[in-house]
Amino acid sequence: MQVAESDQHITSLLLEKKRRERLLDKLLSDSFPEQRAFVLDRSSRKAALTTRRAGKSNADAMIFFETDLRHPGSNMLYVGVSAETAIRIIYKDCLMTHAKRLRCRLRFNRQQGEITFPSGSKLYILGVDANEEEMKKAFGVKYSVVVIDEAATYKINLRTFVYDVLEPAVSDFEDGQIIMTGMPNNNTYSFFFDVTTGKEEGWSVHTWSSLNNPYMREKTIAKIATLSDAYKRTPGFKQMYLGEWAVDEDKLVYKFSEERNLIYGLKPAKYNYVLGIDLGWDDATAFVVLAYTEYDRATYVVHTYKRAGMLLADVASYIKHLQQVYGLQKMVIDNANKQAVEDLKARFALPLEPAEKAGKADFIGILNNDMIMGSILFHAEQAKDLIKEMQALTWEPTALSKGKRVEQASQDNHLCDAFLYAWRYCYHWIDWGAEPEESREETKLEEYAERQYKQENRIKDEVFGEVYEPDYFGATQGAEESWGY
Repeated sequence: MQVAESDQHITSLLLEKKRRERLLDKLLSDSFPEQRAFVLDRSSRKAALTTRRAGKSNADAMIFFETDLRHPGSNMLYVGVSAETAIRIIYKDCLMTHAKRLRCRLRFNRQQGEITFPSGSKLYILGVDANEEEMKKAFGVKYSVVVIDEAATYKINLRTFVYDVLEPAVSDFEDGQIIMTGMPNNNTYSFFFDVTTGKEEGWSVHTWSSLNNPYMREKTIAKIATLSDAYKRTPGFKQMYLGEWAVDEDKLVYKFSEERNLIYGLKPAKYNYVLGIDLGWDDATAFVVLAYTEYDRATYVVHTYKRAGMLLADVASYIKHLQQVYGLQKMVIDNANKQAVEDLKARFALPLEPAEKAGKADFIGILNNDMIMGSILFHAEQAKDLIKEMQALTWEPTALSKGKRVEQASQDNHLCDAFLYAWRYCYHWIDWGAEPEESREETKLEEYAERQYKQENRIKDEVFGEVYEPDYFGATQGAEESWGY
């Protein structure tokens, strides 16, 4: 009897295996080779870089059905920039299309943001880009697969989200997967860029375009035929039609160039230091310190730092920390939250001045002129976070087409704003006078050459010629960016 029951159980398992294989064949019946290869790739980390209309979201939906067939009753996660956008992308046009093909029903609970599959598997839909706290919503659940869509567009630290939050969440499954999909854009300093260009190791990367999609190929070819040769040479064409990473310099808000604007140290002089502050809570609070002298045409960016969720006491402590290091002449702050600014001034005796904000786009244009002339210089190490923001921040394309300059709301600009506040102050006060006599002394030139050599070869950690003094938390130069934030 036991043998018969065992045989019956084995037969049942084989029938179930064949049933799932038939369903998988049916699921993939309308897929094309590039899409199918991506869906069936069992790598623990994989990514797809595609163009519009290439079938990327359909591939994501297939992955959820394929995973449900392998792990019935499991939890799955689909991540979008916002929950509403994610639902709009994945549910109606993708998941429901495949459900009809497979003759199965999905139950969608919009309020909870979850979709239940026939086996009992649940697909949770999560928007995480409002602020860093949203990432924590993925904690505490075991997932068989996680798909991060539109992966090139996130403001949050996607690297941290993937490795610190999601990796542990899929580790209970031997074949658990983390998947990123998206299209190229102007942000070549994103985690998705690093993954899809091979700079980040350990990922299986797939690429295809709408030209590979048989349902879109003819339409794409016809559309390309109507485009001018001039447009075909632009970064926009490479991004939209070829799926290539290319930066559209005309859409970048700030015209930074490594060849023109990067330095590794300052020549000896008496510098004035100005701090720009952009307050935030969900968005980061940002600090930028600029240096200038009355005898030099240049403005130097010597320190940048940002962090979300800082209390006013934390902000005041960091300002005092910077005051100790640089001996700030001015502290310029975004006065939009006047109550917070007045509280900082009253409780912590900080001489904060409201930033000038009128005519922002016009002053960015003036700043860019200085940057193009090489009159604004950024320390390679101390200003790297600001540089990263500038190289990703673009004008909103629809507004730009109407002659208006509005920054992309989905991209970080907090350090950029703090930088602009401080620069506008420096711009008013720099005196283009004569060189000081001491700068012509031979000894000064020798000291400068020696100091430049030390800084470029990292012989000794210095903050532009002066040894970094420990702050009142006991931080040292090497721990400057980890003193408690």
